[in-house]
Amino acid sequence: YHSYAIIYLIAVTGMRFSEALGLTWNDVDFNEKIIDVNKTYNYNTMYDFAPTKNASSVRKIPVDDQTLSFLKEYKEKYWKENEQNRIFASVSNAATNKTIKKIVGRNVHIHSLRHTYASYLISQGVDLISISQLLGHENLNITLKVYAHQLEQLKNKNHNRIRNIFEKFGADLG
Repeated sequence: YHSYAIIYLIAVTGMRFSEALGLTWNDVDFNEKIIDVNKTYNYNTMYDFAPTKNASSVRKIPVDDQTLSFLKEYKEKYWKENEQNRIFASVSNAATNKTIKKIVGRNVHIHSLRHTYASYLISQGVDLISISQLLGHENLNITLKVYAHQLEQLKNKNHNRIRNIFEKFGADLG
């Protein structure tokens, strides 16, 4: 269940795996509906908290009521108390990737969920600056480079929006 839980959280936040591993319960603000990403967890060598990838990776990610309910239920039923108060203290990258493969039916990795999150936000019309900040990218150029293919798909949709704006504008001229 721990692998399923971290998969869900990464899918709805776009966090990096090490960021999700670094979350403690103090990082979840249930009242403001925010997850505060302020550290990572080094699961390869140190097995301890570590800084984020860059200064921009320190960020606050909005979450919905369903995700907050999910986290509350996870804490009540499945979470295991640990010295570091980490939410996901008993999850490995290998186990999580194996679980995703089982769910999807093909070789998909946990990092793919981060890309899916960003692509979905783009398809829903969320602006690139916000997406870049939510992902913790160092600058907007990284977001533009990685998601250029998604932007092409939006081009025609935006062309139609622009046409509609000016058709209404022209109609107001008399």
